[in-house]
Amino acid sequence: ALSLILEPLQVHHSECSAGKSFDWRIAEAAYFCSKSISRSMPFDSALVYNLLCAIPTLPRQPQLLYTSCSVVGSFSSWVAGAMKKGKLPDASLLTSLLSFSSGALQDKDASSAAAIAFKHLCDSCCGLLGEFSEQLFSVYNAVITGSPGALESEDVIEVLEGVIFVAMAMDADKKQAAVQVIVQPILTPLQAMLGGSPAGNEVQALRLLEQLETVYKNVSDKQLVMQLLDHTSSIFDRALEVLGPHVECAEKVCSALKYGLKTTGTSTAQELLQHLFTNIPLRFSRYSHPCLLYLSSELVKIFGGQTQSHGWLQALVSGLVAKSHNKLMEIKNFDSRPDIVDDLFLLAGRVLTYAPAILFLEGGFQTLQLLFNCAVAGMYINHRDALLSIYAFFYLLLDTKNEYSAKALEAVLVPAGLILTKKLLAGITGAVPKAYLEDLGESLHRMLRVAKQLGLSWLHESLSCIPRTSLSDEEKQTFMVAAQEYLSNGRHRSFLQQVKEVSQICRRNDKVMRECNASLLASS
Repeated sequence: ALSLILEPLQVHHSECSAGKSFDWRIAEAAYFCSKSISRSMPFDSALVYNLLCAIPTLPRQPQLLYTSCSVVGSFSSWVAGAMKKGKLPDASLLTSLLSFSSGALQDKDASSAAAIAFKHLCDSCCGLLGEFSEQLFSVYNAVITGSPGALESEDVIEVLEGVIFVAMAMDADKKQAAVQVIVQPILTPLQAMLGGSPAGNEVQALRLLEQLETVYKNVSDKQLVMQLLDHTSSIFDRALEVLGPHVECAEKVCSALKYGLKTTGTSTAQELLQHLFTNIPLRFSRYSHPCLLYLSSELVKIFGGQTQSHGWLQALVSGLVAKSHNKLMEIKNFDSRPDIVDDLFLLAGRVLTYAPAILFLEGGFQTLQLLFNCAVAGMYINHRDALLSIYAFFYLLLDTKNEYSAKALEAVLVPAGLILTKKLLAGITGAVPKAYLEDLGESLHRMLRVAKQLGLSWLHESLSCIPRTSLSDEEKQTFMVAAQEYLSNGRHRSFLQQVKEVSQICRRNDKVMRECNASLLASS
């Protein structure tokens, strides 16, 4: 196949030898097509070897240069495989292609393809490039310390990821030194910026924070990441303080911390965490960044299983829930900030899954009550992900089975169970799109399973609010019988089928749907 692809180029080469001028389009087409078979070529292919050896000698035409860089990236796995299997005489092809892609970074038309080629070469050949680390870090330093705008942020990230791949393949002692070389040109200007006035420098700060996020995302050595967290925690703290109003900067800080904590896991020093996250509720109150909620949910996921962590986690969660509750007082607040709603109930779900004691023990009752109130108030939010997060919270809350959940569930359900039942029925009869019917039915049947006879009384009272013209007494009675049978035999499928039938009846036209919703919601 490669012979067929290269045939026009070989013919053109003969024509050029006879004096015809070079047509870059023929070469570009051949190289472009060769990418499609890069993964299927044998490692001893002389055609591939000659194809790649010729790349640095091609004329510097912009489109041809771009395609050539793309070919280098596509064949990087072939180069690595051929070297490991001893099919190449030495490392000259690898170093030649590395120099070629590094040089192409300076060409504005090909820099994006060159950056990707550089990363793929580093990724595929990471175990072979250790001896060329000086050359690699020279390229990296030129890119990372270059004037803003010299390369697009995405291209800088590609080069950064490439050198990290090589660093992670080094021996332990060299790995630590390599990571220090990588982070130093990022941390030095960032610290200087945060120590002075960042006004007008938010764009540059964002670039540096994105680079630091990339380091945490790709450095996989737990010990190294623990050292990095210890070194950068004060920088992150300062960044959240100084760059707090800038949402993208805050997101990069939180994302970097998330990746770091995922790598270190429960090995992270508790003192570091308590210091770093003490002020998160205050900062959330001030700036309303949902990324702070998401980062906190990751903390709960990682440390929720450690009883000794429950004290500071409870303080963190209760503070964030209280601040979120203050921001979500009315349904219009829910619709204007669905991102907060989504991440708040993701946090709540993580707590119920990994550390339910935070909510169910006596000190968490108030936090649980605030979450329940928010969930009931936001049940009709006009945002898919946020709505599903609320329903997922109800699933987990009403499905919790442990020795201390009963008292907490009673504390939140008894005062508000009737309102919840009416709002669930209103959703079933048309207050939310039919796509959420299954979620509503699941929430209703779980509520009945927990509340039992009290739940049946709430359901009966809620059904009585619906006018007979919308839902007849016989249809209401059929629904009640299905609910009673579910409680007696535990078969919820027949009950969910009745939920669907009631929904169809009450959604049969707009007038009936409006009557059902108005009657249920007016009394809730």
